[in-house]
Amino acid sequence: MPYQPYVTEMDLRHSLIPDELIEDLLHTMPKHSGPDLEVDRHLPKYDYISFMERMIGNDEQGRTGAANGLGKENKSLQVSDAK
Repeated sequence: MPYQPYVTEMDLRHSLIPDELIEDLLHTMPKHSGPDLEVDRHLPKYDYISFMERMIGNDEQGRTGAANGLGKENKSLQVSDAK
């Protein structure tokens, strides 16, 4: 299968994640506007790469994982490792 820099609703449904999460993703993921596969031309496409980059928080201030709580988990791991 060729590389596709986007996901469709069908891709998400086939991933077996809960329907509630899929609905949330469909409303929060940015639309993909770049090249697509001919088979997907008529379907809405979502830019999961930009979405994931925002989720992990890679920005100019050097934060990583703040959007999904990874920073808190990392701190707790550091504290428990120090004991």
